[in-house]
Amino acid sequence: MIEIADERMCDFHINDFPNEILGMIFDRLPFRDLRGASRVCARWRAVVTSLCSHRILLRVRATKVEQLNGFHNHKHIAVDFNNKLLKVNGDHVMRWMDWLKDVAPTLETLVINISVRLFPSLVELDFKNLKELHLEFSDSCRIKDSQQLNQFFRGLKRLKIVKIEAHRVTFTQLTRCIYSLNNIERLELSPNRSFRLQTDGFWNMTGLVELNITGCGLFECPPEDTISPLPSLRKLKLDKIKPQELSKLQILFRNVTNLKICMPISGVCLHRIVTIWPTLEHLSVTVSGLYRIETDLRRLSELRWIKLRLVVLQRYCQRSSYRVLDSLLCNQSLERLYLTGKGEFSIPDRNPRCQLFLNGQFMPR
Repeated sequence: MIEIADERMCDFHINDFPNEILGMIFDRLPFRDLRGASRVCARWRAVVTSLCSHRILLRVRATKVEQLNGFHNHKHIAVDFNNKLLKVNGDHVMRWMDWLKDVAPTLETLVINISVRLFPSLVELDFKNLKELHLEFSDSCRIKDSQQLNQFFRGLKRLKIVKIEAHRVTFTQLTRCIYSLNNIERLELSPNRSFRLQTDGFWNMTGLVELNITGCGLFECPPEDTISPLPSLRKLKLDKIKPQELSKLQILFRNVTNLKICMPISGVCLHRIVTIWPTLEHLSVTVSGLYRIETDLRRLSELRWIKLRLVVLQRYCQRSSYRVLDSLLCNQSLERLYLTGKGEFSIPDRNPRCQLFLNGQFMPR
C-alpha cells in the first residue's frame, strides 16, 4: 500500500491543484515570480489575473471599452486619459468614464493622467475604498469648482498614499486641499516646473510618515514662530536643499530618520544636516566637497544605511575616498554602505558585518 501511495505522489503535478489552491500558492510568491507564473500558460495567467488581482496594477491601454468587461474585480488600475488612443472623440472618453464609475467603489489604487476639463467627471465617482491615488495633470488650468475639489478629497476617508504631478496653478490648488487631510501617510509632490513650494498648512497632516518632493527645491516657509512640527514624519526626500532653509526645515521635520537629497550638497551643508538630524538611520547624499565630512558622518551614531557619492578633484579622489570609507566603517551600527567615487578603493579591515558596495559593485569581505 505504501509503494502504491508513493507512486501516486510521484505522478502528481502542480496543475492537478484546483485554481483556488494554485491562487494561494501564487499569492505567496515574490512579485517578480508571480509575473513569471502568469506567462507560463493561459490557465496560470487566468489564475493570477483573477485570484491575485489585489497585487497587480492593471494598466489600461485598450482602445475599446468593451475589451474591459472582464476586469471589474481589479483593485489597482492605471489609466491615461491623455493617451492618443483614448482621445478619439468625446463620446468615446465618456464611455471610459462610465466604466471607471463601475469599478470605482472597489478600487484601492488609482493611477490616472487626466485633463482639468475631465476632472469634474472624476470627482463625482465613488472611491470609498481608495487607499492610493496618483494624480497627474498634463495641462495648466485652474480647477473652477474649488469647493467640489475639497469635497472630493475629504470624501476619501481611507486614502493613505498620494502622488501629485501638475503645473503650478493646478498644483497649488491641489496641495491646499491635501494639506488639510490628516489621514495621509505618504505624500509625493512633483511640480512640472520648479517654483517656490508653499508649505503653509503642512503641519495639518499629523499622520504623515513619508514625504517626497521632486522637481522643486525651493520652499516658501512662513515665519518660524508660526510653524508646527510633523511629529510622525520619518522619511524625507528632497531634490535639493539650501543651508539657509535648514532652520525652518528642522522645526517642520524634526523627527526625520531617513533622509535623501538628490542634488549635490556642500560639506558645509552636510555639517548642518548632521547637526540638525543627529539620529539619522538612513542617509543618501552627493557631497561636492570634503569639509569635515569624516568627522560629521561619524557623529551619526545610529546610522545603519548610507549611500554616499563623492564629487571631488581627481588628484584627491583615491586618498579622500579611502579616508571617508575608513571613517564610516568605524561606525559599528552601520549595516550597509554604498560609496561612489573615482579611483581604486582599498578596503579597510573594519566592521566586517557591514555590507559594502563600491561604485555599484558588491564587495565580499
